[in-house]
Amino acid sequence: MIDTSPIRARCARLNLDSQDMGEGLDSLSGASNKRYER
Repeated sequence: MIDTSPIRARCARLNLDSQDMGEGLDSLSGASNKRYER
């Protein structure tokens, strides 16, 4: 069996990073509709 906990942690970290990047890009471009959809 392959231990998937490191993969899950990495995926969670990437998910958080992508959310932070998305919010940063939204604030830069001035598009806030993505924030309201969540």
